[in-house]
Amino acid sequence: MEGNALLRSLRSTWWIVVLAVVAGAGAAVFLGARQELRYQSISSFVVSPRPGDTASSITESVRTLDPARARALVSTYVEILTSAATQSEAAAALGRGAFPAGYRVEAVVAPEAYVAEMRVTGPVPAEAAALSGAIGTVASARFVALYPIYAIGPLDPASVPTRPVNRGPIETAALGGALGLAAGLGLALLAGAPRARRRRRMQQRLEAYATPDATVTLFPAERRVSRAG
Repeated sequence: MEGNALLRSLRSTWWIVVLAVVAGAGAAVFLGARQELRYQSISSFVVSPRPGDTASSITESVRTLDPARARALVSTYVEILTSAATQSEAAAALGRGAFPAGYRVEAVVAPEAYVAEMRVTGPVPAEAAALSGAIGTVASARFVALYPIYAIGPLDPASVPTRPVNRGPIETAALGGALGLAAGLGLALLAGAPRARRRRRMQQRLEAYATPDATVTLFPAERRVSRAG
């Protein structure tokens, strides 16, 4: 449909868009209120060569300054941070029988730096921070055992989060309203398309038999009343 036809179609079905926006925002807020609050503890670690005492260890430490090799080592440390074995050992160190359910561990390599960042997300802020600290300690010990000439130093220790990472009600409502707007526009155009096509056909017929500036005005369809007899 052309631009004018689209506007005419939306003009007659605008109520569908409004209903879709309200329904989308309301549904998003309702579902968001039922979700469990999630808290995220963030910590970061620096991977650096350890100063050596012998000539060979000093040479090896200098070689670790190669960017490609250093980045590969940081990526290895990230894999150790997120491994199930490390998480189980960290939970045991905290006195837990197993790694608690409902917690997720993610780690990435910081861009343009020999730094690994870890995020532990879960329902209890203090528990997320405790798990983050324990995982960092266990993973650092495992990494140094594999590569003794390297050292792992904490850059930002695990913090106890104070605010949940879930979206707030306003942000949730805005997101749901935006999705409802997109869906409403599509439904409104589909609902108004037949009327717009009928108007265009009638306008073309009118232009063929009447003056060029004549326009078509569609009225609501007459209600049919059945009569007995």
